[in-house]
Amino acid sequence: MASRRIVDDDPAVDLKKGMLDHFNRGLRKDASTDVIVFCGGHAFHVHRNILTWQCKFFRNAFNPALGFKEAISGEIEMNDDYHDNVFALLEYLYTYDYKVVLYGEERGPVAELRFHVRIYATGDRYDVPKLKSLALAKFKNTLEHSRIHEVEDTFYKVLRDIYKTTPDTDRSLRDIVLQFCASHSNIVLGKRKFVKTMDKIPGSWKEVCRNILEVVNEDPKLYKCSNCGLSDECCSACEPFCNNCGRVFSSEDIVVDSDEDSDSSFEGLINHSQTQSADQHIARPRGGAGRAQDMAPPPTSTTAHQELTLREASGQSSLEDRLRKRRLVESNTDNGDLL
Repeated sequence: MASRRIVDDDPAVDLKKGMLDHFNRGLRKDASTDVIVFCGGHAFHVHRNILTWQCKFFRNAFNPALGFKEAISGEIEMNDDYHDNVFALLEYLYTYDYKVVLYGEERGPVAELRFHVRIYATGDRYDVPKLKSLALAKFKNTLEHSRIHEVEDTFYKVLRDIYKTTPDTDRSLRDIVLQFCASHSNIVLGKRKFVKTMDKIPGSWKEVCRNILEVVNEDPKLYKCSNCGLSDECCSACEPFCNNCGRVFSSEDIVVDSDEDSDSSFEGLINHSQTQSADQHIARPRGGAGRAQDMAPPPTSTTAHQELTLREASGQSSLEDRLRKRRLVESNTDNGDLL
């Protein structure tokens, strides 16, 4: 009986490698290409099956049953779109990725963000959901790793592009950019061009204000700096940064993101402070003269509560003051006292 020859080649791997090789050769004509895409003076020789398999726009264009001329000629003109958009679309269909292409003086995070917005719109226009998802992920990653001083002056362009290229029903990019604006409202709202752009977008101010209120009402988050190792609690309404080395925190640095854990971490701080105070009290010699403030009785919870309330009313209360006040209220409620 003849032995069966084992074939190690994986057709899927070979197909993917062939697609990548064809793209790297510049989408030039060869024996396997059967359709041509024209855009911006360029002719891209591609494969009908690869395009129609992943993109509904091409599937309809090259479907003989729908009666389009492209199905007969095997040629399609896309000159009504930007060359970079069409090239990124073809790049994704062949490589499952795309590269950011920038020209002239356009450099930096804002230019990259605007490019991802365009590709997101391209994925929507030609009905390629996975390209939209990839562009959204790249947009979020770029924005998350951008420092506010790098984008504050021209961020209005990103906002304008998103509202110009996405419908009201598509909230993915809009919600991300509105959340960013709310988190940095103390900076972006001071930019004249940003405000003018907002004035031209119906309903945008309402959405930004709603997001600002949500950010202000969020519980503080605990961050641990990956640079120096210091842990610190930051208000959600401010740009979080390390008080030790100045590094701006990202979502990867968040250690605690729940109210319960935040309370427990703050409770540990309070307990530590109380322990230190007790140690100092024990170490104080009895009968010694000491300082006048050492001999004075500790302030009552009512006095402390009134002091914190006054500081809050005058706008001078800190995050620690607010948490301390909440602890006082809970403590006195448990003891049956009313402040």
